Amino acid sequence: MEGVSAGNPTSGSLGFSPGFGNTLANMLTNVAKYIAVLPSITEHLTPDHQKISNLKIHLKDVRDVKQALDTLSNALGSCIPSLEKQFSDAYIREHYPQFPDEILAIIFEFAGLDDFGTAISISHVCRRFRTIALSISRLWISIRPIGYNRGFGVTVEDASEVARRSQPSGIGLEIQVEMYDHYKEEQPKYYGEYLQSMTGFLHMHSSRIRVLALDIGVTYFIRDDDKSAFENLSFPLLDSMKIFSPPGTTLQHIYKNWNLPSLRLLVGQNCLPELSKDILSKINSFTFEVEEYNHPDDNEVLWLLEELADYLVTLSSLKELKMDIDCDHAHYTLPDFDESHVKVELQELRHLTLKIQHTNYHYDTIMCVFMMFDYERLTSLSLELPISVLPDFSPLFDCIRCTSGSLKQLDVRIHPKVNYYNNYRDLRKYARERILEQFLGVSSTLETIYLECAGDDRKDIGFENRIAALQLKNCQLLAWTRGNGQKPDIAYDLEEAFKPEAGPIDECLVLDGAETSPLEKAKIIRVPLSGKK
Repeated sequence: MEGVSAGNPTSGSLGFSPGFGNTLANMLTNVAKYIAVLPSITEHLTPDHQKISNLKIHLKDVRDVKQALDTLSNALGSCIPSLEKQFSDAYIREHYPQFPDEILAIIFEFAGLDDFGTAISISHVCRRFRTIALSISRLWISIRPIGYNRGFGVTVEDASEVARRSQPSGIGLEIQVEMYDHYKEEQPKYYGEYLQSMTGFLHMHSSRIRVLALDIGVTYFIRDDDKSAFENLSFPLLDSMKIFSPPGTTLQHIYKNWNLPSLRLLVGQNCLPELSKDILSKINSFTFEVEEYNHPDDNEVLWLLEELADYLVTLSSLKELKMDIDCDHAHYTLPDFDESHVKVELQELRHLTLKIQHTNYHYDTIMCVFMMFDYERLTSLSLELPISVLPDFSPLFDCIRCTSGSLKQLDVRIHPKVNYYNNYRDLRKYARERILEQFLGVSSTLETIYLECAGDDRKDIGFENRIAALQLKNCQLLAWTRGNGQKPDIAYDLEEAFKPEAGPIDECLVLDGAETSPLEKAKIIRVPLSGKK
């Protein structure tokens, strides 16, 4: 068929009228029906020489049709998306005044999140778009000024533009000031100029900055005549600050005289932030993180447990503490941890998270960490431990005393190493039973317990049946009798009661003590496993 005219889809002209699709679709449907019965029609043709002649014609016909349909299919494949886009654009232009602001806000957030150029373009369209865009706090609060064509953020100039546009809404800003090694080494002059501009940016918008992440490696590039201004900054609304130090960096705490009256959340990565005792005494949440490396000797972070303990004592208002540390002996100088361990008294501490890295695990050093704290006042305790801790599990948990009934949430996660945990197969089960025995019972006031021991995809894990985790809800209603007790011993019978087929290793068995029959009402859910990449 060479073409279809406006009035007749089967004629020879090249034009199509609007609405030709129905006529053409009906025609193609009839052709399809004919082709479908064609083999049965030709089956009964005789004699063979006539059958061969007819089959030759029919084969050419259907092959021609197939080729034409392939061409049509390709044309439709490119035409439909183009028409849909044109329709969408035209429909939005025509009807967008009728769109609720909430719908436009969702669209703008999706388009402009982490893309300041798009966010600014949206705000330029019209007054309504500007108002909606400025009301989306996530578009404007996180600013990562990098400068000089870096691909990880925006220039200082663009950051200033973003800050100016969001100022009428009163949105607090989140600023990251970071250092990129290859950039500072290749262009130290430009990096110095960038930091000079960044200092000016911090000065100009200091009254609006609510969250600040500072890489103190950048202080090496601040010019001497700029240091005075940088050292005396004031952030009246800053409530969260992270200080990051690249491993091996000689620390220059150029920020330590800043005025930070509202600071309540503090993070120190590879360093202990140096601030006045007045500021530290008001911190509610503190996180101390040490980067974990495969070859720690090449990237050693220098810190001592005694120094950490002395630092924590100054945080007299601390309610939440998170520690992510290694167990290298270099950080633990105490000669006898049984008699000379450090003790940290934090009267207000309620939430404690301890993560012990795989690097250079030592029992005596991790014991020092466990013995630092008083667990009686805690309402939540989270532990992330390497699987190498399992032979020492019982004595470590003897350090945890929670007889006051304050503890409501317990979270214990064991992180395996490939080809390492299999030697501790029986100990894994013992560790789980050790936790349940200690924290379940008549006097238990725990609300939830989460236990996780996930392994390599090729191995059995956790419960010997590829369940990676166990979550117990309303724990005070679950019995742990271990034998001939009067109540059902749910924890003891778990594995016998629930043995699914081998499957994914990211499944968690959930039991709720509030259920009349917890085992019968047990659920399996998928969970994101900790420490699994």
